[in-house]
Amino acid sequence: MKASSAIGNFYRQELDLGNAEDLAEVVSLTDTVTAPYQAAPFTNCLTTTETTPLETTLLENKYYVAGIGNVLTLDVNNGDRIELIQITTAP
Repeated sequence: MKASSAIGNFYRQELDLGNAEDLAEVVSLTDTVTAPYQAAPFTNCLTTTETTPLETTLLENKYYVAGIGNVLTLDVNNGDRIELIQITTAP
């Protein structure tokens, strides 16, 4: 992902032919989502749509917050959610 992302940016997340060929496209810079990490919704999320030619039915939306990172991953096909619940820092 570019440091200054824009809608329509398309990039490879990883490339190991036959093992990992993940692709992502930035689709929004202003989404709002909720995750258990905080009570209030996260606003101005950068959202990507992610796919891979190795699993043609896979379609995920990932939501990123500046200064935090990925707060939500949503499987578009079945609605499964992976949500940020806690951030632990080293002492």
